[in-house]
Amino acid sequence: MKAKTRHNIAVALLCLAPLSGCVSGGGPKYISQNNVYSSKGGYNMISLQQEIEIGQHEFAKIKAKKPLTSDISKQQAARRVLNHLVKANNLQNDYPWEIVVFADNTPNAFALPGGKIAIYDGIFKYTQNDEDLAAVISHEMVHITARHATQLVSRRMSAGLVGVGPATFNGGPNTAQDPGQTLDTKTSAHIMLPYLREAEFEADRIGLLYMARAGYNPKASLRVWKRFVKSAGPCPPKTASTHPFISERIKQIEMNLPHCFGVYNNSSRS
Repeated sequence: MKAKTRHNIAVALLCLAPLSGCVSGGGPKYISQNNVYSSKGGYNMISLQQEIEIGQHEFAKIKAKKPLTSDISKQQAARRVLNHLVKANNLQNDYPWEIVVFADNTPNAFALPGGKIAIYDGIFKYTQNDEDLAAVISHEMVHITARHATQLVSRRMSAGLVGVGPATFNGGPNTAQDPGQTLDTKTSAHIMLPYLREAEFEADRIGLLYMARAGYNPKASLRVWKRFVKSAGPCPPKTASTHPFISERIKQIEMNLPHCFGVYNNSSRS
């Protein structure tokens, strides 16, 4: 696979990953009974093996540039929660899972194809225990298991938009510029931005079930997002936003909690 294609796929998922959002009105969905844990069957021109290679290559590059946190307890907590989520959802054999915590005060997290997840020191301002951390990690896991990045690249390829990146980056995965600056055609905006927002909704929905199945109270996701509301920044126009607004995400979580509690109550909480 060409290095440029590999990098574009990695950047696509980085564009999906940041936890920040804005506060405005609705469009959430209920969990689909036919697709409750992942959506690997979506249109995709990239193989799973290629995804794993992409993730390993790009993650190594990022780790070489960004320092890890010196707080060993945070690294241990991240690995503990990821390992429990992976085991409880029978995902051990799907990807070579890996998670790290970077020394960065930005409240952010991201995922790369093939099982690679990173969270920043700053996210711990919003998480108070393993359940809260599971809300963040499960969301990123879904971006991987649902293959959002390579589905996005496949859509761009089919639409003839291979040369148009979903975001420009300057300095790291948390510094995505206004997507309106790079999604500069009507076609790209109509095709790509709605997909990016729906991918975030899907990661929220299925992430709740990943948590519940692992015995983490899915209500923790609601707590974390409500903490984010207090620090939400100014909103871009919705037509130029890659992420649903926080209030939409909170509404969807509230809609789906009753179903998730059924899964949670039947889970093994060891």
